[in-house]
Amino acid sequence: MKKATTYLFLIFTFNAFSAENIFEKADSLYQLHQYENAIDQYNLILETGLESPSVYCNLGICYYKLKEFKKSKNYFNRCLILDSENKKCEANIKLCDLKTLKKQPPKFIFVRWWETYLNLLPISSLYISSLITMLLLLFFTFMTIIKKKKVPKYIFAILILINILLYFTIQSKQLKHKRIFHKYSSII
Repeated sequence: MKKATTYLFLIFTFNAFSAENIFEKADSLYQLHQYENAIDQYNLILETGLESPSVYCNLGICYYKLKEFKKSKNYFNRCLILDSENKKCEANIKLCDLKTLKKQPPKFIFVRWWETYLNLLPISSLYISSLITMLLLLFFTFMTIIKKKKVPKYIFAILILINILLYFTIQSKQLKHKRIFHKYSSII
């Protein structure tokens, strides 16, 4: 058992080091303005199953330099999924839109509100919040049934409504991420 664990550890360590070496090689190719070769190296990292906002951002920059603005925007969007606070990628997406002369149509206030709401918290925080509300529901149900304590019904109603809102938020956020990752699935 110890040998198997040791071998697995060595394989994962080797994989991480090789990805780091590939990343360094890709960065050096980028510095030499060999964008096609750098793209190949970054894609090798993605093929190993490792993801990083910097890999997606660098792929976006390489495609931008090659004037492939749709692919570039796709990778900047993927970077934003992993690092939603990356202002550089947000600015680069706007540059890609300018280069393709794609203007965003005006959005209704409810659509803008919903998009702002979706971007408030990362999806992991939404999962944790949903879990907490479910645990509170179970706790109050336990208190009502087992301990015979009277818990106001509005507490149950509020917790259920919060959990429903969290459910729809998580579903919307996952659907948005799925669209971005599969929109240009022929690229990868």
